[in-house]
Amino acid sequence: MSFLNSRTMTVGELKMELERFDDDMPVVLQGDYGDRINTPEVHWIKSPEEAFITRTAYSKTGWKVCFDREDRDEDAPEVVVLSFEEQY
Repeated sequence: MSFLNSRTMTVGELKMELERFDDDMPVVLQGDYGDRINTPEVHWIKSPEEAFITRTAYSKTGWKVCFDREDRDEDAPEVVVLSFEEQY
């Protein structure tokens, strides 16, 4: 099992999990708002895209998304990114 597979789902695993839900049910992302009580904030999904992730010192996870092949590390893994709408 690769490092990424131990940290996140694969496309196949996500498809299997989503099969139990109605096809018309909306999907959102959930994240911590960052307040004292860790309010679970909703993020609206825009679309899935192919991208790369590469290490960075500027994020909580230690990873960032790269959409340009030239901006990524040579060994950066390819991933599916679910981007979210930032205008509420």
